[in-house]
Formats: sequence, C-alpha cells, structure tokens
Amino acid sequence: MAEPASVPSPSPDEGVSTQPPEKGAPTALKQKKPGRHRRRSRRSRRHTRCRQGHRGKDSFAIYFPRVLKLVHDGLSLSQQAVNVMDSCVSDLFERLAEEAGRLARYNQRCTLTSQDIQAAVHLLLTGELRKQAVAEGTRAVLRFTMST
Repeated sequence: MAEPASVPSPSPDEGVSTQPPEKGAPTALKQKKPGRHRRRSRRSRRHTRCRQGHRGKDSFAIYFPRVLKLVHDGLSLSQQAVNVMDSCVSDLFERLAEEAGRLARYNQRCTLTSQDIQAAVHLLLTGELRKQAVAEGTRAVLRFTMST
C-alpha cells in the first residue's frame, strides 16, 4: 500500500513578503469596503423578478370568457364562478392525467397517446359527458393531424 506523499511545510521566512503587492495583482484576502449599496428602481426590481421566472398559479380562467362568448354572447361570469370553474377543470385535468399515466405505465410505455387519454375519459366520465368528450377529442386530434 502506498503511503501518501508528505509535502514539506514552508519555513517561516518563505512566502512572506514585506513589500506591498503590485497594482493589479490579486490579493489573497480582499476586504469589502463599507459603502452604500445602489438602490434599484421599482421598475428594475420588477424586471428582475420577471427574469427569474417568477410565475403565478396556473389557471384556466382566461379561457372561460372565450368559450362562454362562443356559446352565449353577452353573458359574463363573476370572479367566484370563475374560481369554482377553474378548480373543477383543474381537478378533472389532474384526474385524467393521472389515470392516463397509470394506463401507460401498465402497458409499459413512456409516452402518453391519444388512446390513453380516451381510455381515461371512458373510465372517469359517465353518460352524455363521456360521449361529448370523446367526440370533441377525436375531432381535435383529426384537425391537428390534418393541419400538419
């Protein structure tokens, strides 16, 4: 077994210089000078916060007025109704994604397909809602494949 190489320690006179370091040469211990920090404006703080990727909670709220306008023009939703709809849609999305992921795992695949989503819809939804969801999903997939 090899012994670790020992490094001789420097004598007290080695490496100690009485001359001041040259200008531009890096110093071993740099001390901060006391001073005032530059205060950033409100705008630059906000810009920095946006650049850091600060995001709010994901929400479907922006889509509800668009869909409502297609169905019943001139109607609107209160903020409380938007919150209820958002929580319902988020909950349903989570359930469908979880079930579709479980189905893909059962079939030993890493990719979710439209068939996984359709099977999850069949398992989670009932009656007329199931039929409408499958029809709309099939139409959306067909429209997407025709556009590409």
